[in-house]
Amino acid sequence: MKLINTSDSDIAGAFISDTSQTAVTTWKPLVSQIGEDQGRDVTVQFVADCRGDRDLLVVRTEVLNRADGSGEKFAKAATGGVV
Repeated sequence: MKLINTSDSDIAGAFISDTSQTAVTTWKPLVSQIGEDQGRDVTVQFVADCRGDRDLLVVRTEVLNRADGSGEKFAKAATGGVV
C-alpha cells in the first residue's frame, strides 16, 4: 500500500488517470465518479449508508491524554475550542 496525499477534489481524477493505482479509499460523491469511469474496471467494495452527511473524527484516548497537554490542545483545535 502506498499513501498518496491529495486534495479532496483531486482524488477521483488521480485514481482514474493513474492506472498503476489498484485501490482507493474515498467517500461519496467521489465513489460514484470512480465507479462510473468507463476506462477502468473497478468494483466498489464498501459504501456506508450515512444518512444526514455526518462527519466523524476518531482519536485514540492515549493521544488525548498525553502528559505534555498536546492532546488537549489538539481536541480544542479540532472542536473549535469546545472540549
